[in-house]
Amino acid sequence: REPMPHALMHAALNSIAELAIVPMQDVLELGGEHRMNVPGVADGNWHWQFAWEQLQPTAIDWWRAHVAQSGRAARSGEPT
Repeated sequence: REPMPHALMHAALNSIAELAIVPMQDVLELGGEHRMNVPGVADGNWHWQFAWEQLQPTAIDWWRAHVAQSGRAARSGEPT
């Protein structure tokens, strides 16, 4: 059994949906203080930004393995 947010990302990648969208905050395993939007609050939303330094090798390895396992990885010669 995978911990959160890996379980949610795994579910999204393995769904029958044609498109799976995963928030970068989940990929980076960031806490609630990194929310992009707080419903019902008019100010301070949509300002979160990603920095490449935040992306750890373990996150890259997890993402690469699960995207491939789910069949969502682009194959050589196919459009991305």
